[in-house]
Amino acid sequence: MTMRRQLLAMIITVAALAVAWPVMVQATVSECKAGIDLVQGDLDDIASGNRIGGANPQQTYNSLISKLQGATLKLDQKKNADALQKLVEFKTAVIAMRDAAKPKLSPIDAGLLLDGNDSVAIDEGIYGAIECVALLP
Repeated sequence: MTMRRQLLAMIITVAALAVAWPVMVQATVSECKAGIDLVQGDLDDIASGNRIGGANPQQTYNSLISKLQGATLKLDQKKNADALQKLVEFKTAVIAMRDAAKPKLSPIDAGLLLDGNDSVAIDEGIYGAIECVALLP
């Protein structure tokens, strides 16, 4: 009987956590927008330092910034899935620019855009913004 009670108690606890977990880790739109703003600030710094390569750095900057601004607009419209898609497009573009045969972004600048201060913890940069939007209710 004791074993059954322990098993039942464990099942109830796991079920309660499964129901409560999404509530505990939800993000807010303003938190996500703040994360996007940090990435945009880093991108602005990279552009103003003439650290975007290629034949047309302004076009590259415009393409990247439009993805970030599009994500913010989609959040304002409560279209979280569309915002998430814009952020993933930004991430994919940054990785492609870093890994190209003739890179448009250095590994350091790409790292700054991807995970903030090129840190081990992925809680800043576009990875942090993606995670934040994915946690929106």
